[in-house]
Amino acid sequence: MRKHQYNQGDLLRFQRTVGIGPFTPHLCVIIKVIEPYYQIKSANDPHWKIWDIKDLDNDPNFTLLARA
Repeated sequence: MRKHQYNQGDLLRFQRTVGIGPFTPHLCVIIKVIEPYYQIKSANDPHWKIWDIKDLDNDPNFTLLARA
């Protein structure tokens, strides 16, 4: 099993890099790391929906802003 690139509590910026705009950045926090998924919440989402993302380590749309 490989080590995850990100940890619980890390802050990320999500901004689409391809496709049709707008390319509005979103502030996200990792709330849980469950092999093989990350669970993240976006601060821009008024409903604070939880997203399960499997390939976050290789996704160019996410940038690390701060470690927990």
